[in-house]
Amino acid sequence: LIGVFLPTLMKIMRPLILALTADSPIGKVDKSTLSHQTLMELFVEGLSDSCKARCFFSNGVFKSIGEWRGVTLSDTGDVQRVNFYPLDLNGSLAFEWLPPTVVRVFLRQFIVSGTVNLDALPHGMESFSVGENEMTGSLSLVNLPPALEFFEACLNRFTGSVDLTRLPESITYVDISDNELSGTIDLTRLPSKIERLDIMGNNFSGETDFRQLPESLTKLYLMQNPDLSGEIVYDDKRECTLVCTKVHYIN
Repeated sequence: LIGVFLPTLMKIMRPLILALTADSPIGKVDKSTLSHQTLMELFVEGLSDSCKARCFFSNGVFKSIGEWRGVTLSDTGDVQRVNFYPLDLNGSLAFEWLPPTVVRVFLRQFIVSGTVNLDALPHGMESFSVGENEMTGSLSLVNLPPALEFFEACLNRFTGSVDLTRLPESITYVDISDNELSGTIDLTRLPSKIERLDIMGNNFSGETDFRQLPESLTKLYLMQNPDLSGEIVYDDKRECTLVCTKVHYIN
């Protein structure tokens, strides 16, 4: 009987769980008390009904996450990787519900909208990619997971300013290109291991100090930020694009 009624019970309870978020006056939900099955169902709750039915349902209820295409589990049944490509997703995703054991998220080239709470990503996450979607809101990069190495949020509709002074020391790749980001940028405190930084195709502006770029940074893409200015020392070991900016080389 439990097996028969549990899916129906979870369907009834899911709206209540969604209401108990950090911003809710009702209270907070301790994620550790929820199963990975429940967390993943909450993660995809904002996708369209047709999308969920096509990708994650069987006979009108969620399939076991072990049967979800693109979800990789550990030997103990914990979610480790989420890569829904090439599923045809549309709607929104609630990243704050990702199970705490997730280390890799790859969600590129969908029609996923909504905002991303980067402060709530799993502590042990190493790779996060949401490029080529329709996501909006701000990009808060000051509390990213400490083990993060790869971060990609290009070709979305993110807006506002970006703080690049508190990126994780482990990070090697950052791509926030082709959004609607703006304001000045501080490149004087980039992590010592960063190899690629792509901020092209935004609206960054102002005089920028390029004198303290780490030696590890071999790819720096600045182009198509018309009001970004400054001087950068030419280095034949660094690939740098300056087209449609006011940044210029000095010897």
